Amino acid sequence: MTTDALKLTIFKEIMNLENNDVLQQVYSFIMRISEKKTIKEYTLPEDLLRDAAEYNERQLREGGTFYSTEEMDEIIKTEMKWK
Repeated sequence: MTTDALKLTIFKEIMNLENNDVLQQVYSFIMRISEKKTIKEYTLPEDLLRDAAEYNERQLREGGTFYSTEEMDEIIKTEMKWK
């Protein structure tokens, strides 16, 4: 089922509801799940940054690819979709 078809089906079901209490519950549920939380700042845990730095150090010793802590921080934020 496409997103638009699903929205239409949900809307039709809601329109068939007559009980005000049930409609209030549906409304409350929709407001809860659609609430958008804004995060002002992302902070990586220190242990994650330390582990990334240790991994890079190990890679450098073993002849692998090296990334600075800042580069690794950016890679992690991008991969985790925090940026």
